[in-house]
Amino acid sequence: MRLVYVPEKLTFFDLLELREIPLLLGDKLQGDVRHDSDIGQLSAALTAADSLFSVAWNKHDRYTGAMILLYKAEILRRMQRWEEALEHVQRALNWLRPQITQVAAYNYAVALYFAGLIHFVLRAEDKAILAFMEAQEILVESERYWGFENNLQRVATCQDLAKWISHLLPLQLRQSSGEWELIVPVYELVNQTPVRTGATIVTPFHVLPPQAAMDQYLPANYKAVDIEALPFFRLRPNMHYLALRIPAGGEPSTQSWGGDVLLIETISTNLSTPETLLNRDISFVRRMDGRVLFGPYYDEQTREPGGANSRVLLGGEKELE
Repeated sequence: MRLVYVPEKLTFFDLLELREIPLLLGDKLQGDVRHDSDIGQLSAALTAADSLFSVAWNKHDRYTGAMILLYKAEILRRMQRWEEALEHVQRALNWLRPQITQVAAYNYAVALYFAGLIHFVLRAEDKAILAFMEAQEILVESERYWGFENNLQRVATCQDLAKWISHLLPLQLRQSSGEWELIVPVYELVNQTPVRTGATIVTPFHVLPPQAAMDQYLPANYKAVDIEALPFFRLRPNMHYLALRIPAGGEPSTQSWGGDVLLIETISTNLSTPETLLNRDISFVRRMDGRVLFGPYYDEQTREPGGANSRVLLGGEKELE
């Protein structure tokens, strides 16, 4: 299985256009449902969405029902309930397909992208490619429509989504190197602004510490007899992951080289400022004796917890492209 970190502004909550559904239901989707989801109250968000779906169902409003199903699919994706999320997306696609408006066509493309994303997670490669490619075709027409409306924000969204899909497509052709993979977006700093330039695969692995390395940290009367492999790194579903490519002439880390990629684990998806990516208040530290402690850790002087970001250097540019 793969885990895909969806970049900021490319979730269903950000992509779907709700102008053609009843205002009250749209406000509740963008209000209560999204708020509960964003603060991690996913079960509450799912319950709220179910209530809204019942309203649409009773009114025989399949278009509104499709929008709510897609919101539910986003919540289920965050809960890693992949098959249920895919079922909701497929049902929404069936209800959106007969719609004739340009807005509905755009939402249909967004739903296709999401179907492709879940197929990608489940390693259904052929289905993912077909869904992604159809979504890209419709997005070309949607971009033209939003341009006629002079809706520059939606034009940019269509371009950004098509670009993200183009970053995911080549990764499906790469042979898997492990049972689990994490797909993360790659950013570069352009004029101190994070710009997404690609995506890369990260594979967690295990390391077996040598006996000698363990002995030097144990008391004299202790002897390690059963050493288990240590996971590196442990994926946490409540965290977000992204990567920052190090420029050739301005490394933000003394241990990095130009072309390296810095993998960042963060609790925030806000990438509006470079400080989000380069925050020095990180949750692992290298001590003077050479030990590396991974977060959460406590500062020995203040006894306060470490920061929100954790970083790991990956291989150089040739390994990732």
